[in-house]
Amino acid sequence: MATLQDDFFVIGSSALILSDIPMINHTEDIDLLTSSRDADQLKELLKNKRIDYKPTETTRFKSNFARFGFDELDLEVMGDLEVYIKGQWRKVKVDRFKEVRVGESKIKIPTLAEQVRILQLFGRQKDIDKVTLLKKMM
Repeated sequence: MATLQDDFFVIGSSALILSDIPMINHTEDIDLLTSSRDADQLKELLKNKRIDYKPTETTRFKSNFARFGFDELDLEVMGDLEVYIKGQWRKVKVDRFKEVRVGESKIKIPTLAEQVRILQLFGRQKDIDKVTLLKKMM
């Protein structure tokens, strides 16, 4: 990650786990929101770990996407992620974040309020369920 040129953020369930949300204790992948440029760079750097995988919700989301397989968790990279809302594509961006230490690294994750906003933007049932959980804890 040290070679990435732009800001990047862990989002989704992994961000909730890193936020110490006690009822979220499992995820199968890490969702990494990056620029398209950095997604291309990761595709090159991690090409031997790349998994042939395509997201199923292509009418709701689009990005410079790649999935990489690692022993513990897969990594999903979403470069310049956009979500389709009310007839328009809207770029997903993180406005407020905090840094958490993971080993020797610092990882940027959205604040809890920002995670709620992003999950509501995604609007899938699994996202709404997480919002309901988060709102009980805030």
